[in-house]
Amino acid sequence: MRMESLMNIEGPYHMTIEANRKKSFHIKELLDLSEVPKHIEGGASRYIHIKIRDGETARIL
Repeated sequence: MRMESLMNIEGPYHMTIEANRKKSFHIKELLDLSEVPKHIEGGASRYIHIKIRDGETARIL
């Protein structure tokens, strides 16, 4: 069953973080899945891989 890949439907998400940030951050988004067949009804995820881009440079967390 698709879960994390559903976040790509409305993505990519853009955010700005300061340099050398040590605190964690949380991304909370409501997804419109009305057009997605057999979608999940609810859930939560942890340890999602995030790709940070700055121009041509990219880093995966």
